Formats: sequence, structure tokens, C-alpha cells
Amino acid sequence: MYKLTWIGLLIRFAFCTVIVAGTFNPSGWSLIHWLLNFESGSLPGKIMVSLFMILLYAVYYIAVMNAVGRYGAYGILAFFGALIWQLTEWGWFDVDNLLLVQLTCMLVLAILMTIGVSWTQIRSQLTGQLDFNFDDD
Repeated sequence: MYKLTWIGLLIRFAFCTVIVAGTFNPSGWSLIHWLLNFESGSLPGKIMVSLFMILLYAVYYIAVMNAVGRYGAYGILAFFGALIWQLTEWGWFDVDNLLLVQLTCMLVLAILMTIGVSWTQIRSQLTGQLDFNFDDD
């Protein structure tokens, strides 16, 4: 059985962050900005990269749904929403700062994706139970 380490978790988080930041980030160097700039890049190249990113997101979506399910994902998002709300109440988070809000949304999405691809190992290490997913076709 593969044991998830902190380094393994950080590598997964880094990969998820690269995917999210590659899709959109406030710097202007992202897939969304490239797609919206009609004067740069070839259309077939944009389509190919976009399809690749859609495929990556589909893999991660399936991983999250298999790991924690729809309501688990809602719970994770609700937790971070409540955390941000509390930080705002304390004055530690400025919702008027668009850059901060965008980076926080990117961070929460990367964390959700990381939990999705790591949950089986985390749960098996916490409980000692193993997960097996078999499709009987």
C-alpha cells in the first residue's frame, strides 16, 4: 500500500496549483487570457491546449467526486467559505481587494482538487481501511 507523505501531498498540491493557475490567474498569463486575445496564437493550438485542460479538469472532477462526493465537495467549499467569512469579520480578509479574492479562490480550488486526489490515502492512513473501486461490466 502506498503511504502518502507530506512531500507527496505537497507535490500533488503543487500540480493542482499549476493547473488552476494555468487556467486563470490575475497576472494575465493564463489560458483564459490567451484565449481572449484574438490576435495572438493559432486557433488550432488554442483548441488543442483547451481540450487538454478540459481533460485534466475532467480527471480531477472524477477524482473529487469518487473520493468525497458531491456533498463532500460542497462541505469542503462551505468550510472555506465560512473560514473566509470569519477572517473578514475579524478584519483579516478584505473582500474589496480583487487580487486577494481571486488568489483565494484559486487556492481553495487547488486545495479541493488536492483533497480529491489524496483522500483515499488520507482516509486509509487515518482509519486503517482500504478503498477498492471496481466496475463490474
